[in-house]
Amino acid sequence: PLRSTFPTDPTRMAEAASQMKKVNAFKQQLSRGKNKLLYAEFNESDDFPSTLSHDLEPWLNDARRPWNVHRERPVTTSSPSQPVDPNARQWLDAYYQALRRECENLPLEKLGEGNVAIHLSQVHIPLKIRRPPPRPEIDDPETLRRHDLRLERGEGEDDDEMPLLEMLAEQRLAVLVGGPGSGKSALVNWVSSRLLHPETDDKDASLPPPLRDLLPVRLVLRRAPNVDREENSDWVWQALEADIEEKLKPQGGKDSSARAKAAAALLRARTERGPGLLFLLDGLDEVTAAGEQRERVIRVVRNFTDTLPAHCRLLLTARPYAYTDKTWRLPGVPDYVLAPMDKELRAAFMHRWHEVGGQHKGWTEDEAGKRAKKLIHTVETSPHLKELARRPLHATLIALLSLRGRLPHDRAELYENAIELLIDRWRSGESAFRGRDNEIVDIPEHRLRKALEQLAWEVHRDQRREDNHEDAADISPRRLDAVLAPVLKQERVCFNDLLVWLRDHTGILAARDENHFAFPHRAFQEHLAMCWLARQSTEAPVAGQVGEDPLWWREVFLLAVASERKTPRNGVQHVTELLDLDIGNPARRARARHRLNPDNRYDVLGFRVLSESPILKAGR
Repeated sequence: PLRSTFPTDPTRMAEAASQMKKVNAFKQQLSRGKNKLLYAEFNESDDFPSTLSHDLEPWLNDARRPWNVHRERPVTTSSPSQPVDPNARQWLDAYYQALRRECENLPLEKLGEGNVAIHLSQVHIPLKIRRPPPRPEIDDPETLRRHDLRLERGEGEDDDEMPLLEMLAEQRLAVLVGGPGSGKSALVNWVSSRLLHPETDDKDASLPPPLRDLLPVRLVLRRAPNVDREENSDWVWQALEADIEEKLKPQGGKDSSARAKAAAALLRARTERGPGLLFLLDGLDEVTAAGEQRERVIRVVRNFTDTLPAHCRLLLTARPYAYTDKTWRLPGVPDYVLAPMDKELRAAFMHRWHEVGGQHKGWTEDEAGKRAKKLIHTVETSPHLKELARRPLHATLIALLSLRGRLPHDRAELYENAIELLIDRWRSGESAFRGRDNEIVDIPEHRLRKALEQLAWEVHRDQRREDNHEDAADISPRRLDAVLAPVLKQERVCFNDLLVWLRDHTGILAARDENHFAFPHRAFQEHLAMCWLARQSTEAPVAGQVGEDPLWWREVFLLAVASERKTPRNGVQHVTELLDLDIGNPARRARARHRLNPDNRYDVLGFRVLSESPILKAGR
């Protein structure tokens, strides 16, 4: 906005107010219209000239513009022309084959019988995005934390959503923000795989026209080399070269370095003549903030985009905490937040999983469709399932449990099965916890489970005194150390190695920022806390804890009773201990109902469990 003195004359004031309304209406049209040409926000007025120049100059010099038809196409300054090794195409093809195998891998893809694998491109559903809520003007840590939690939940500036692929088609440069398990890395891997293997009969799996002729440059930022100096404009190419070399080592041996240089040079030459590259930089949050590395990466990427030709594109992904700080942002580049999966996407997701999984299980197409519809109905009519299925990671757990025939209607059993899958992800497979020697740390499951239960109980107990009661509790590194370090010590594993791994992976625990971790969903925290209480040898462990604050421990108590479905007497005992009534006799149970005091929270909670419990309905 232009700086000027606000008019004092009433007529001019009215004119100024009218102009301001028009400006605001125009801004809304640009930001929300489906046919917008360019939309960008500027945090500082100084950002405007560089951003406008950055986007306008490549457009003016684009050879496809009518005024450049008879001009020799300018050579961009992104890289000097270099002779290309005649075998470079062979090495590049080998790299892309390895990259596609990696992108297609799903950490939770095993169906059980015969360990049949499902690949990402078979089940991926393109998500939707929102414009994020405005960043708080006050740099108060607690205010910024609340803002980050809104982004983790997928909340936007408003309820308007647009297909993610539509945004990628419109925006040459963009930043995608989302919480753990929201689908950021899956998107990057799916787009990379689809660009490398575009042939498909699935209309939902096709990329928009502006992307189809591009080649992917996918970089997982946690694996990239450190930035030694901010003016290093070749850092992106060096990171690509390192990634190519790593993937060519199994077949290239000592020659993998030379082959990587040749393949990277071939891609670099493509930026000069087109049709172009799509740079997918995944996981800004996974770049350490120590030594200003994250700031340096952002500055290098910013310098890189300044020389990126108009026929190339770039997408950066990050968790909210790594993109809230002003120093970690790309000025002038629009950012978006991944929206939770709505009813339409949840249905498409479950159909896709049953269509693919049914083929491996020998189901007919009709049978797979019926099973998918049954699951969709179950999800949409069960509040706890519907809430879980809003996030792709949790929806995947539900689909896998359904395909394995293990999706129960009982919440406690559902959470138990899902937690088992997440713990298995920690202990085995591509996403397993590995030490400094890159070997899987095989922590005995019973010890790991016991430590996680204790952790969940402690943080749930203390969360009562915090402001955030909607999400899973924050877990500090100190608390993690106190609970998990003894387990790690028995395996001779350094606690700091665990912190590094947790910041880079999403599973039964995930990083919210550099100094806060959490369970992936509050329901898992409550279930594990319940399990810890039930294991205690004290008298009435569950009822005793619930008695301190029935409203706060309500869900934990309901889960405790539900978990005893195979031993109903234990479930009844929990209620008996809470009410301090012997309700084994039906007559006494009936008299107890007449003694219900609606102002007594123990009575209300206890009798709600009794009225809803299948234990009593079965006449036990």
